[in-house]
Amino acid sequence: MNHNTKNASKIKTLGAALIAVCALQTTAVVAETITHRVEVPMSHSNWEATLEVPRFDAGVGTLVGVEVRMTGVGATCTSLENRGNLARDFVTGADATIQLLGEDGSEWMNVKPSIRTTNRLPGFDGRNDCAGTSGICNAEKQAVVSTSRVLNAGTTDLSGFVGTEPMTLGAKTVARGFYKGSASYSFEVETKASMAVEVVYTYEPLLIAADEALGTIGSRVWKDKDEDGIQEVNENGLKGWLVELISAGTVIASVETGNDGEYGFTDVPAGVYTVKVTAKKGYVATYDVDGLATPGEAVIEVLPGGVVENAKFGFVKNSGTDNNDGGNGGDEPDHDDADDDDDDDKKGKGRK
Repeated sequence: MNHNTKNASKIKTLGAALIAVCALQTTAVVAETITHRVEVPMSHSNWEATLEVPRFDAGVGTLVGVEVRMTGVGATCTSLENRGNLARDFVTGADATIQLLGEDGSEWMNVKPSIRTTNRLPGFDGRNDCAGTSGICNAEKQAVVSTSRVLNAGTTDLSGFVGTEPMTLGAKTVARGFYKGSASYSFEVETKASMAVEVVYTYEPLLIAADEALGTIGSRVWKDKDEDGIQEVNENGLKGWLVELISAGTVIASVETGNDGEYGFTDVPAGVYTVKVTAKKGYVATYDVDGLATPGEAVIEVLPGGVVENAKFGFVKNSGTDNNDGGNGGDEPDHDDADDDDDDDKKGKGRK
């Protein structure tokens, strides 16, 4: 638990439910983005694959644009033997076409990585092994090509990108080897390819309406030395006490009081709650905002966007208890316990 002077707990689950309930009462704000990325790993070509990309969830806002980004990587290694009598220059490699296809099979976009390697080889050494003096096995080379496509709501129907079921897109690669050189040769080529696709949704998020704004609850748990229910300058806060926020009988958030007994709950939807303070050993309640019929508990109503600052709780030690707050074993003594004992000795009486 956080033990700062002001502790706060966010009511995330209720806040999320409130957003869903109030979706029809909201307005758009500054655009934000959601990005989904799918990949086809490096594989020997030719290949075909399917890609599943989540559609945009209309529950989070209004879709205003879609950008599809595609990156294709072609990889090629070639082996070559000059079988002619004279030294020659050779150019080898491969050309690949990597396609992204829509759900109907039509092409959305493509990239065409191309790779070339130049070798000068002496005349044939008598061994057709792509080695020796007249042959070579070239190391793998890669080429990376990217492209993108932007669709805007004002000019394109984006309804196909919205929904709960994913889009099933197609991916396809076709590669062909390239050779240029002597008419007498041996040549082998190995081709591979990979691709990555990002679909970026630009949207205007939904904003909770003003009449459903979230509120806060907070105040202080203090040692009410004179038991009058009034926080006074010489009455210290009670640090490290558990405070719970309860809705319909369920604890939805909890904090510990800070150095001066302060606590707080933020992002609280409008409604009626119970704030409960668990008293440590030897303490009894002297005050809470709705009376002591339920000591240490107060029923609080939070209005839309409301700030509740009067949910304070007073406690005092029973006579005869020691100077340890108790409750968790080994808790530090309360700040003003020593003063209380001195006052009681001087007056010759104990606490009521």
